[in-house]
This record gives sequence, C-alpha cells and structure tokens, in this order.
Amino acid sequence: MPVYDHLCKSCETVTESIQPINKKSIKCPHCGKRAVRIISCNGVYTGNDDATWLKSVRDVVEKNSGKPHAEEFLKNPTRTNLKNWMEKENLRNLEPGEGNRDPTPWKPDARFTDKLRQKHMERNAISIYR
Repeated sequence: MPVYDHLCKSCETVTESIQPINKKSIKCPHCGKRAVRIISCNGVYTGNDDATWLKSVRDVVEKNSGKPHAEEFLKNPTRTNLKNWMEKENLRNLEPGEGNRDPTPWKPDARFTDKLRQKHMERNAISIYR
C-alpha cells in the first residue's frame, strides 16, 4: 500500500499514513475530524505554498464586519485573498524607503502663538475693583 499525506482542514495538520489506493480520507489523529488526501512531493509539503506570516495578518482583520472579502480572507488566508482584502479596504504595502518614521512635529505659526498668549493673559489677569 502507498504512503499518502492527508490534510485536516479543521486543525490544519498534515499527517502521513499508509492507505489503500481507493481510500480518499482518514480520521485526523490530532482532532478526530476528517482529513482528506492531498497531492504532495517527496519531502516537501505543498498543500499551502503561502507564507506562514499570512495567518498573523488575520489578527488585524475585523472579525464581525460582515464584508465578504474579509470573511473569505479569515476563512482562507492566501496571498490572493490578502490582496483582495487590502484592495477592498483601500490599504497598500509600504513602498521602499517608507517605514515607521516619526511624523514631523507641528510647529505653530506666529499668529497662533500670539492668539494663545493673549487668551492666556485674559484668563489669568488680576483685576482690582474699588
């Protein structure tokens, strides 16, 4: 009997098992749910070519938004679904040279500081009445 790889979509675990050629699925040894046979190369798991960091992007996606593109990405985090989600949310990747720079500090102009000084003096003025 040949050795097959099986993917459990519930716990996302890939397992290897010796099965007859006509058996398409097995019981997952980790969670007990159904694991389906996948095509894989010797020594290389190709069930999901996408980067592992894609799953961490799910943390920033709004879970209960009701938007179909967000739900699809949460259900199936692939590069294609990430690109679709980013386009629909008007997001983009950082360009080369962009980074986590501090914003330029705001410097008030003379009109603003004069007005601020005047209001401060009015608030803190001491009046003596006779």
